[in-house]
Amino acid sequence: MNEQISVYKRHRFPEVVISRAVWLYYRFSLNFQEVEELLAARGVVVSYETIRQWCLKFPSSYAKKLRKSLISPPANGNERCDGLNQPDKHSSFSPSMAY
Repeated sequence: MNEQISVYKRHRFPEVVISRAVWLYYRFSLNFQEVEELLAARGVVVSYETIRQWCLKFPSSYAKKLRKSLISPPANGNERCDGLNQPDKHSSFSPSMAY
């Protein structure tokens, strides 16, 4: 029998919640409280201390996955992959007008 032993065994939360919390922390450089707030907005009540422990326990596997999942740069150096090369519709906007 080739059954894989889950690294999430004996955790209160399912794998999806743990992996999402750790992914948010490493991918977007958020602090633990910000990850806690994002999960709370989705209806998952978890403390920032629990998220901290998850990030300490699962760092290497997620770091490897993140490196593989990064978007490669565009083939042509003039192209931008974020859509910012379109003309600015709000060119007359200034920060002093925001308040």
